[in-house]
Formats: sequence, structure tokens, C-alpha cells
Amino acid sequence: MSKFTTGFNALDIMNTIKNIKGDYDSIMYALHHENEEKFVNKMAGVWATKRAIKFFKLYKDDIDSLTKRVADLTDVAIKGINEDGKRWASTTENDYTPVTYTLSPNKLNVSNIKDNIDGDAGIYESEALSIVQNLTIVKEHVVLGLDNGIKHVNSSGFLGQGQSDELIAAFTKLKDIVERQFNEISEAATRIVKEEVKTYGDRGSKISFEI
Repeated sequence: MSKFTTGFNALDIMNTIKNIKGDYDSIMYALHHENEEKFVNKMAGVWATKRAIKFFKLYKDDIDSLTKRVADLTDVAIKGINEDGKRWASTTENDYTPVTYTLSPNKLNVSNIKDNIDGDAGIYESEALSIVQNLTIVKEHVVLGLDNGIKHVNSSGFLGQGQSDELIAAFTKLKDIVERQFNEISEAATRIVKEEVKTYGDRGSKISFEI
């Protein structure tokens, strides 16, 4: 980062883009790989009903929508940084080559969720409620990625110009949305699991834990 309070530093800008892209990748890893590994696929082994399929269809929609918002914001951030880099370079008679990047947002895979396992429909309450807690891990890792995005925008080459203010506000707003949305999903999942137990009873070990 430049020692000046205002000014142009091409390396700062390029490093900021690299860091923000890295933050994006870590968020995508949490939203998809960790989400599927720690929540979706584990839940598939202990909850198999028609309502499970409905729940996870809505959950997939929520995560896919959130994924798009993260990708869109990251795209806006990087494009903005590249454009300002070119403008500042021109104004100060410096050189700046825009950083190329690719964002590849994935879709959450919930295909392991079934309405029965070997003909047995039901739920294992204690295991299901325990697995719901894993949503906190996913949420925390997504929030960490957004916090890092805020940090990297704030420490970028936008010195004394105020260009980073809107980006920081947007990242902060998205972080608030993530925290609220995951909290609401966790509460809903806990409530539905308990309602399913009333419908089916606690199936215990009758449902396999293996996918």
C-alpha cells in the first residue's frame, strides 16, 4: 500500500483484485463444497421424506441466489477497480494493465436428498438436529470471505478518493444478508425436523447414515 494519503499505485490495485478474487473463491468453496459436504449430504443420510425434498429445493434456490449476488458484487468490484486503475494511470501518466479474471459460480447439488432410503421414509432426530448446526460453519466461512473482501477494498489503491465507500457498503450489506439468511434457515430447519419427528417418529438407526 502507498505511503501517501492520496495517489496512484498500480501494484496496490492489481493486488487488491487478486485478493478480492481469492475472497470470492473462498466464499464459493464454503457455499458449495463445505455446504454439500457438511450439511446437504450428511442430512441426506438421516432425513428422507417428501418434505425433505421440498426443503432442500428451496434451500438450493436460496444458496444459488446468494451465489449470484456474491458473483455480481465481485464482478462490479473488480471491474470498478480496473476502470479506476486505467483512469488514474491516464490522469497521472502512469501505466496500468487491467487484470483479467473469471468468475464461475456453481449451483448447489442437492440430488442426494431422497424421499426414502431403501423404502424407508423418515428422520433421525438427534443426528438431523446436530447436522443443522453445521450451517453455522458454512455461514462463518462465507462471512469471513466477505470481511476479507471489505478489508481488501479498504486497503486498496483507492486513496483519499472515496471510490471504495460504495463497495464497502455493498459488501457489508451482503454480509448482513448472509448472516440473517443462514440464521433463518437454521431456525426453519430445526422447526421442520421436529415437525417431521411428530409425523414419522424418530426412526433412529433405521435410516442409514451412508449415502
